[in-house]
Amino acid sequence: MKRILPVFLLLLTPLLFAQNLTLNDAIQKTLANNPDYKALKLNLKASEYGVKAAKKVKYGELDLNAGYRKTSDEDIIRPMSKDLMLAGITNMPFDNEYWYWGLDYKLPIYTGGKIMAGEKIAVEKKNSTYYKLKYLEWNLRYKTTKVFLSIISVDKQLDSLNAYLKSLESLKTHIEEGYKLGKFAEVDVYKVNFQIEDAKYKIETLNQIKESLLNALANLMGDEKVKDYNLVGDVKGEPELNLPDLNKLISIAFENRSDYKATKSFANIKKLNLKITKADWMPKVSIDANLMSVNGDNIDFNDKFWTVTANVSFPLFDMGKRYHKIKQAKKEQESALNLVESKKLNVRKEVVDAYTKVKKEYQNYKTALASLKFQKEVERIEQLKYDNGRGDIDDLLFAKARKQLADANVIKAKYDYFIAMEELKKSIEGELK
Repeated sequence: MKRILPVFLLLLTPLLFAQNLTLNDAIQKTLANNPDYKALKLNLKASEYGVKAAKKVKYGELDLNAGYRKTSDEDIIRPMSKDLMLAGITNMPFDNEYWYWGLDYKLPIYTGGKIMAGEKIAVEKKNSTYYKLKYLEWNLRYKTTKVFLSIISVDKQLDSLNAYLKSLESLKTHIEEGYKLGKFAEVDVYKVNFQIEDAKYKIETLNQIKESLLNALANLMGDEKVKDYNLVGDVKGEPELNLPDLNKLISIAFENRSDYKATKSFANIKKLNLKITKADWMPKVSIDANLMSVNGDNIDFNDKFWTVTANVSFPLFDMGKRYHKIKQAKKEQESALNLVESKKLNVRKEVVDAYTKVKKEYQNYKTALASLKFQKEVERIEQLKYDNGRGDIDDLLFAKARKQLADANVIKAKYDYFIAMEELKKSIEGELK
């Protein structure tokens, strides 16, 4: 006994100290470890920098230029001016080696709307990335919830099967005692044994299903230790059919669905791209300011001078390049608008399908409940008949098996209903009110 106790405690320790895992814990781990989710979060941060950069374009650019120049012949190292001409040819700054530095500032005044459109495109890209992130989040939440609740469902079905197995073993003991008294036939023991083995087979099958679900949850969470966790938590309440109006849910989906918003952002980007392409036909106005300093290496001369230039350019002819680019941008915009309509149809279909599925699973649950109530009564009657010598063991075993199946169907239908509710929430990206 002293040797057995430490071994028993060793086996019991992991169960006593197993870490609990709630559904919310599982969802948070999934979001924290999913590489696609992390990549989109980084892309969102990058797009925020893109918006800031786009908003700075209208302020122009200031560059510092510097260099050293050596030529075979001496030439003038700064632009000709009136003052240099008055100083005479002998005083002009000729040198074959000099270095210089300068500041160049370029300020766009009018670009045909390109700068403003560029800012809007950057904002739309950021919004699109955010919508993709939210859409992925809802899908990851749903997938994790579905697998988690499926595991809980299998656990409940295993509890039901184990209770059924225990009842069969009790029945076997009861028959064996009755056989010794001449009350029951020996063949009844063999028939019960067959049902016991069948129940054990079903338990093993469910354990394999649970193993597969645990692997799926581990892949979602990015945590191979899922099997060591103790899954806690359950659905609240019983299934009920108290759904909002279907048309209202569809309207909510159009307001909330991130993938639909992302598609509209894509269409807006194509519209803005068309505006930028058309701007190539417009004149461009800019101001260039320059401050330059030159220093001769072989002569004692250094000077600073500045210039300010207002530039206006008019596009004239480019062999039809701009024309074809506009045609291309128009077709891309038309294609994007069709994608919006296609996405709208898909969103509507997903809501309708999810709504219908909830109603179907609710009906399955009500049917399973009614069947369980009926099978419990059949089992009770068959047990009384058998105990009083007026029944057949086959009828009793069949009644027990049907009752256990009905019990399992109730459990499965209940969790299928709540999973269907989660799918409906995902389809509208919101809670049901």
